[in-house]
Amino acid sequence: MGCTTFDLREKDVINMCDGKKLGCVGELEIDPECGKITAIIVSPESFTSMLFSKNQIRIPWDKIIRIGCDTILVDAPRQKDECSCSTSHDKEKKCKWWQF
Repeated sequence: MGCTTFDLREKDVINMCDGKKLGCVGELEIDPECGKITAIIVSPESFTSMLFSKNQIRIPWDKIIRIGCDTILVDAPRQKDECSCSTSHDKEKKCKWWQF
């Protein structure tokens, strides 16, 4: 069964690095040349946070682990310079994709 953009906006985005809720899908980033989704833009829950785009998080599509009935599980560090990785090599590898 398919999933609409409205369905995606209703789902909570959960960070698998630390288990915390990042927010909800605010927008989708699409590559116009191939028509594929390249990233989701996650907005924090609070209304005031949604007003300021600098609080949004861009998560590349390949970092989505699973889209479930109520949640979207992602592999994302909580902060730009923070990862829950055990080694510095893993930390560099995981944090490298983080973009605003």
